Amino acid sequence: MLQEGLQLFHEAEQFGYALGLVRVRHFQPYLSGPIAFLSAAAQHTSALRLGTGVIPMHAEDPIRLAEELQTLDVLSDGRVEAGFATSMPEKGIHTHWHEQVQTKQDSWDTFDSFLDRIAGVPVETEPGTFLWGLPEGSPAITRPVSPTLHERIWYGAGSMHSVRQTAERGLKLQLSSVTEEVGTRFEPRQYEQIARYRELMAQLHPNRTPEVAVSRNILPLTGAASDEEFQWLVNFYTANIYPNGTGRPEFPVGGRFSHPATGTVDDTIEFLQHDVALAAADTLLVLAPFYSELDTTLSLLRLVAEEIAPAIRA
Repeated sequence: MLQEGLQLFHEAEQFGYALGLVRVRHFQPYLSGPIAFLSAAAQHTSALRLGTGVIPMHAEDPIRLAEELQTLDVLSDGRVEAGFATSMPEKGIHTHWHEQVQTKQDSWDTFDSFLDRIAGVPVETEPGTFLWGLPEGSPAITRPVSPTLHERIWYGAGSMHSVRQTAERGLKLQLSSVTEEVGTRFEPRQYEQIARYRELMAQLHPNRTPEVAVSRNILPLTGAASDEEFQWLVNFYTANIYPNGTGRPEFPVGGRFSHPATGTVDDTIEFLQHDVALAAADTLLVLAPFYSELDTTLSLLRLVAEEIAPAIRA
């Protein structure tokens, strides 16, 4: 799986994709070590920006994470685009994370400490502290220094509250699910979140360019062998998600989700063209179908790059 992931990143760059993100999951058969994987991906690509969607902050040490990401950013010539979430530890699994992060604010505090580190804010030191290889009195900052990494940090928001937290910190905005219920359809609610984010960024960080990425399931049916697999996914989402994006009672995942863009290629394009949140965003993140074979995923990415994305931009 990991080796195929590296090939996926390499091929996606050849198709013209600008950004590749990996999800992070602990204790599950998915990617748990994103920094190691992206370091390898940096050696298999030359221009593709490398990111996460998202790193759960409850499981991280802010100093060590800053050092790892700064090292990766230097090695990749400034291609890191790391996304985060201030999530809580997994329920029912006993780890030291539960002792360190007992409230949502604890997770935010850890995240803010990380942001300080990559921004070059030194940790507190006692007078006369000696740091080998540095002049006397040098600040204790995380190294290697990556001066612009803090400008390429994203936050994965799901509610208007987390949108505000993102804007207050001047971060880029990743949108996937909606974690609040306000009675509107999924896409219009995401549009409202984007509008609010841009408004707050203009007020709080007028010198920063706001950036928004939204993720979508794109599953066109073209008569290829992948149709059966994609139709299964379409049926899965249709069976588990109400028209407004809310999960049905038996759906084990909370929040609301976008319905997949599917049908013929023309149907898929039309669906995405009417997506008000996508139209308000800067970046479309194409979700690779879970459990798909590598060849199937590559064929999908090529189709999106060559036919669907150009039509949406037009």
